Amino acid sequence: MPEEPAFDLGRKKAPSVESKSMDVSKKITTKFVDAFGLKTSVQEFDVNSMKLHGKFFNNRISFYTVNDPGMKIHGIEVKSMTLYFIDSALMRKKYLLSEDISSPLIKTFGNFKFTPLHNSEKVALQNKEVLERRNGKVAINRKLANYQLKWVHEVNTLSYRSQFNFSDSTSTYELVQEVNYYKPYFRIVESMD
Repeated sequence: MPEEPAFDLGRKKAPSVESKSMDVSKKITTKFVDAFGLKTSVQEFDVNSMKLHGKFFNNRISFYTVNDPGMKIHGIEVKSMTLYFIDSALMRKKYLLSEDISSPLIKTFGNFKFTPLHNSEKVALQNKEVLERRNGKVAINRKLANYQLKWVHEVNTLSYRSQFNFSDSTSTYELVQEVNYYKPYFRIVESMD
């Protein structure tokens, strides 16, 4: 197995990762893919335990999802994970989380790029700071609900999205790690079809 940690951005320590009932020999996907860094071959995974969404562009691109994978990131349940492969190499990992993990990510990775995703956040930022102190910890301002945090390193990018749905008052939290050339590489493969 590759030695690259799941979230190696070359800064600080990797986030805490917990798993329910890990038996790597039986079902490697429940191990959070922590031992699998980006660019790991699809042959390293037990793809029979994952839902294949399809293979595209002459079978060069494939997407696999595991619902309720039985893992946690910073103590928060992962509702689903999606693995994106191009030419059989893992290029992107996406995790849908049950709760907000912005504070531990900021603590772990430090400085970030902040992007408001809704006009209300843009207006709020005119008079408010992005970060505030709560219970002695640095956290995203409570008035901000739709935003993206991004950490870019030489090799890969980690992004975190918090989105609040005003119509039904629910929030979505998404964590994505991808190699920096994922999008251009995807477009190249797509254009060759």
